[in-house]
Amino acid sequence: MKTFYSALLIFFSLLIVHTENLQNPDDAEIAAQTQKFQILLQTISKYYKDTVNIRKISEAAFNAMLKDLDPFSDYYSAETYKAINDTYKGNSLSTGLSIISLNDTLTVTTITKNSPADSLGILTGDKILFVNGQNAVKLSGGDANLKINQNADTVVTLIIKRGYSSSLQEYRIVKKEVVITTIASYFMIPKTDIGYIKFIKFSSIADKQFRETLEKLKKMGMESLILDLRGNSGGYLEQVVQMCDELLPGNDTITYTKTRHPDFLSINISKSGQDYEKLPVIILIDGNSASASEILSGAIQDLDRGLVIGSISFGKGTAQKTWEFKDGSAFKITVAGYCTPSGRSIQKPTSKETLDMSPEGKLALGDNSKKYLDEINKLSGGKTQMPLFKTSKGRTVPSGGGIFPDYFVKDDTTTRLTQILRANGFFLEFSYIYLNKFRDGIQKKYGSDFISFNKDFVVDQNLLGDFEQYSRKKNVWNDKMFETDKKIIEGYIKAFINYSLWGDPAYFYSMTPFDRQIQKAVEVMPEAKKFVNN
Repeated sequence: MKTFYSALLIFFSLLIVHTENLQNPDDAEIAAQTQKFQILLQTISKYYKDTVNIRKISEAAFNAMLKDLDPFSDYYSAETYKAINDTYKGNSLSTGLSIISLNDTLTVTTITKNSPADSLGILTGDKILFVNGQNAVKLSGGDANLKINQNADTVVTLIIKRGYSSSLQEYRIVKKEVVITTIASYFMIPKTDIGYIKFIKFSSIADKQFRETLEKLKKMGMESLILDLRGNSGGYLEQVVQMCDELLPGNDTITYTKTRHPDFLSINISKSGQDYEKLPVIILIDGNSASASEILSGAIQDLDRGLVIGSISFGKGTAQKTWEFKDGSAFKITVAGYCTPSGRSIQKPTSKETLDMSPEGKLALGDNSKKYLDEINKLSGGKTQMPLFKTSKGRTVPSGGGIFPDYFVKDDTTTRLTQILRANGFFLEFSYIYLNKFRDGIQKKYGSDFISFNKDFVVDQNLLGDFEQYSRKKNVWNDKMFETDKKIIEGYIKAFINYSLWGDPAYFYSMTPFDRQIQKAVEVMPEAKKFVNN
């Protein structure tokens, strides 16, 4: 069976196919409906009481038609399609700025190293008041990103306010090609020989960056790996297949498809002779791990190559093919479904009741299918009978849509206070307030060494008091909840100061002691090692 590579069944295919070449037994009906649509548009254009944007209402019709098929078939305007493709390219024309709206003000959160913005001296925490002469107050982060990074202009002019200063600074940023990293962070887990890699998406250079990062961690003493796919919504299938191949011995099925059209049948088989086939692996997933993330974690689990920890993944296991129109707009439709090596369907049912389970502890592993099924049915209130499958070494795994972890571990057990503080960006905003006073001294002492800063920096009572005062001004505080969450609130304060200085790598490193799923992975890594030693 031919591979998926030539069929271009990646999640965002760039192949241009002309519709006049398509042959279909429904051509007569299609012609009739096309004529009706043309008459409808002509009638609206001529007789509707107001002037109508024909392109706009046509695109609304296209959207409605495709969404009626399933949640993953879609229509893209030319602008949207370009933005999607730029997101998954290995590089793109960009300022290097990442921006969010914080309290109705655009705020710089990260700056790509060696980017145009970095060379101009823009800092995290800077507030953007004008974009190309237009008032940016209350502009959403998404809209701002389109205006600053994803439009066709090669020059962007920003008016920025910094810290407590009342003066404004104008920056004229000339965009250039900026490498888009797929890896948010990598480091060695403190006091272990375990490497950690956080993947945020799978772009066109994901496998290359994966191999390079593995080599760096190996030089740092890595003997086993935690691969964090939480929040990773997917990307290029080909890249994920190659990443799986780095970890698997030869002649293993990674994934295959089921479809009614023979052009989209495929099977992906691993090749032998890779450097990390014996590296113990644990994968972290959550409810936002989707598509390619589920293919990777499902293959590792089904082939007994490692363990999966977290909560049930999203359950997006269908393949879409995209056709591009000559004007740059495009549409995609679902053409196949993905299966894991054991035969499990990744796709979660969209028309039936699905499970919402996040139990603590370890569900039954091994060959006791009845016990596993009883446990699953208990968790679902006895309403659902899910088919069970076997891994290559005989462990039982359920198929209910998405990947079920070997260990269910809740990712957030904090009180409502901490959840509100984080969801509203208060930890982040407070870090900017703190750094307005102390940024220069910290950077002079530590440079780019966030590990040393993380080791030395202490959130003392004075800093906690400042944070409480700040939070009370936001009308968000509860003494009892604070006492319950005091340690993790201290952790978030430090982590967001780290983030504001050095970005994602420093944040994830700082949060490691408080991350229950990472700590569980460290605890059960000896079990993962047994998979490669048996």
